Amino acid sequence: MKFRKAWWVAIAATALLLVSAIAAPPSIAQRKGPPPCQLFEPGVDAAAGAPIAQLNDAATVSSPLIIEFEHGPGLPAVAEEKLYFNVQLYSAKAHPGIYIRLEFDNQSDVNLTLYDNAGKEVTASRALNYAPIGVGPVDGTDGDSGSFGYESITGFRAGRCDQYTLESSAFLTMGTPATLKMWLGKPVKS
Repeated sequence: MKFRKAWWVAIAATALLLVSAIAAPPSIAQRKGPPPCQLFEPGVDAAAGAPIAQLNDAATVSSPLIIEFEHGPGLPAVAEEKLYFNVQLYSAKAHPGIYIRLEFDNQSDVNLTLYDNAGKEVTASRALNYAPIGVGPVDGTDGDSGSFGYESITGFRAGRCDQYTLESSAFLTMGTPATLKMWLGKPVKS
């Protein structure tokens, strides 16, 4: 009787092993589709402790990823507060366009710079946002634009798992609340 129970247990265990081997998920080497993204490592030393925002295809122009924060005062050659935000892309597209809009009050001038994971500046928006002498808005010198109360980076061509660091620099302000909006879309420049 004990032999018969042991025999059925052995058959059941063998059957379970066979079923689990057949139904097991494929190894990473056998999986179809793009490989998983690497862990984030900032390329800008000052951003090492900054939060990491995960930006994916669900973030759109109508439903962006939003980060709200406060900027301290900034005055050229005296004090320029720089805040950093790390961004990890997760996209099904091989080359999505990354869109970034930094909004702040109309009496401030805040600049926006995007660095890759090697710490190299890849694009920026540095418009003259607030001009007390009446100059008004000026297009960014780096190919992106801004005006009263905002800076923007439009459709920068990225890779599906790219890692970036954003720098928000208080250039001329008494301090301002700020909102960072990011989404993925069609790339328009590289």
